[in-house]
Amino acid sequence: MKQPLKWDSDIDSAQRASRVVALRCVDSVADAYDHVRKSDPESIHRFRLELRRLRSWMQVYAPVLDDTVRTRTIRRLRLIARATTDVRDLDVQIAWLRNETDALGESRLEAAKWIVKSLKQERKSAWRRFQKLIDRHYATVERRLQRELTFYNVHRDVRKTERAARMRPVTAGVLLAQTAVLSTALGRIRSADDTRRLHRARIVAKRLRYVIEALEPHFEDTRTAVEYLARFQDMVGELRDAQLLAHRVSREVTTVVAERTALVASELVYHPATVTDFSRVVMESPFDRSLSLLFARLHDRIGVASQDVSAWLKQTRSRDWTMTIMRPLDLETK
Repeated sequence: MKQPLKWDSDIDSAQRASRVVALRCVDSVADAYDHVRKSDPESIHRFRLELRRLRSWMQVYAPVLDDTVRTRTIRRLRLIARATTDVRDLDVQIAWLRNETDALGESRLEAAKWIVKSLKQERKSAWRRFQKLIDRHYATVERRLQRELTFYNVHRDVRKTERAARMRPVTAGVLLAQTAVLSTALGRIRSADDTRRLHRARIVAKRLRYVIEALEPHFEDTRTAVEYLARFQDMVGELRDAQLLAHRVSREVTTVVAERTALVASELVYHPATVTDFSRVVMESPFDRSLSLLFARLHDRIGVASQDVSAWLKQTRSRDWTMTIMRPLDLETK
């Protein structure tokens, strides 16, 4: 096992220190990739999380990394990260529906059981797409990142006495910039129904959180900032997951309505003599009551998540994000 490289924020240049952290992130992604299993949602989640940490770090420190890290490598890394989205979303939806079925009973949530079957079929297709893409690109991207992050270029004008930028002041600068972006993103959100702006703010908060976590061993008292960002990320994520599942259930309702229309047409035109299973398509069936209950549960879930997000937004209107993020890290901004 190779010894991890060390760095010092007060001694090392930003070019070296940022690469050391990035290489550690690459190793973490590789380890998570080695443990990815088709039927294990947690292994997919871990791989996705480590990819986000790596991409967040490289995006924030791009000004000191882009002399060797190629744009093509970054694009492929983004492609791999996006390929995990469908599988992970389906895993989250299946898990919630199964929990509801276990809690309320299959007879009361027959609709949930039926939708789970449909989602599992979709997951098989999503997994095949994911597997095909990472088989094609992952090894190449990892090899390129290891090579591109191992070295960096230094250009100095001999007529000047400038020194290489140290990691601490560069970190102060990039975190100030990210904090300003987050404050702006939060300020633009009108309510918990502002889905697009909430999603944008969540992305910024995640990026900032992952960078701070990577810095944690070198800066004390970062827990408050990380917990604050993680709470916002989790609340908005819960709201998004509930909304996605509600949209999916609505699609299933549309399917049932279409089946009923087709059944009525078939009865009027063909008068089939064979016995047909009408359990999901006849009016006022047990399936209807089960579907109504599922909608009610989702409505309650979305309502609770919306209230949490609204309370958070109200609390943060007067929050000084610069002090929240920068003071615990003890970073000089001059």
